[in-house]
Amino acid sequence: MPTVKKRVILICPGFFYDYLEWEGVSLTAVLERAGVRDFTKVSFTSVDGCVGSFKREEVAARLIRVATRGNVVPLPRAQGYPARVVAKDVFGSRSVKYLKEIFVQ
Repeated sequence: MPTVKKRVILICPGFFYDYLEWEGVSLTAVLERAGVRDFTKVSFTSVDGCVGSFKREEVAARLIRVATRGNVVPLPRAQGYPARVVAKDVFGSRSVKYLKEIFVQ
C-alpha cells in the first residue's frame, strides 16, 4: 500500500513528546482495502494490552496512519516497533504502540 509522510507531534503530558516525520499507511486506505464502508468506531490493541480508539468523525477529520517509520528510519522499539498509530492533534496515549489488532465497529 502507498505510504504517506507527515510531521506530527505526539504528546504524552508529563512524560514525553515526539515531533517526527511519521511514515505509514493512512487508516482510511486500510479501511478501504478491507472493504469497510460503514462504521462507528475503530479501536486498536497493542501487544501489551493497551487500547486506543477513534470515532468515525475523528477518523474523517484527522490524518491517522499506521506508522512504521519515523524520520525515514524504521521505528525503534521505544517508538513502537514494528507499527504504531499516529494521529494529528491527539494525545499520545491514544496513539497505540506495538500495534497488534485493529477492530472496526
